Amino acid sequence: ARAALRTRLGIANEDILAGFVGRIEPAKGVSTLRDAVFNAMDVLPQLKMLWVGEGVAQAETMQLAAARGHLQRNIFVGWSAAPEEYYIGFDVLLAPSIEAETFGRVVAEAQSCGVPVVASDIGGLPEAMVSNKTGLLVPPGNVARLTHAIVTLSTDNALRLQFAEAGQQFVMDNFSTLLVCKSFINNLLM
Repeated sequence: ARAALRTRLGIANEDILAGFVGRIEPAKGVSTLRDAVFNAMDVLPQLKMLWVGEGVAQAETMQLAAARGHLQRNIFVGWSAAPEEYYIGFDVLLAPSIEAETFGRVVAEAQSCGVPVVASDIGGLPEAMVSNKTGLLVPPGNVARLTHAIVTLSTDNALRLQFAEAGQQFVMDNFSTLLVCKSFINNLLM
């Protein structure tokens, strides 16, 4: 499924595919994200970006990608009811929200698919991962730190694999359906 998706999207085996899943809007850190991704693309010719979602900042993001010479390396697929179909193609998920999330669902979902993550250290995002074990946390709104995290994971295959394996285990240990159901039932019985 990974190979088929990447072929359909025009992603070569040697390409690194970063991904974003969510509303393409300011609260999700899209301004920070696009600056960091475009900076990373300036130094990493193999980096491509997949945007899964729609929002008020999408047109501006496309315009800025074109202005920086990176439009062909940014793929916009719109909203998806089944984002797991895209997670499997990612090499890294980027979740750079600048406003607090109650829980980092996309972070947990990506890790369950074996994808390392880079997320903002804000709200519930840090609860959905383990910093420096399943991914990297960055200060919200910090373009330089986000750029560095993207470059780090894009150039270190061993670290990506290590984070991917640890992320899958972390999700199974903390957020599996069976575990959540048992916890829910136990809380009802208390």
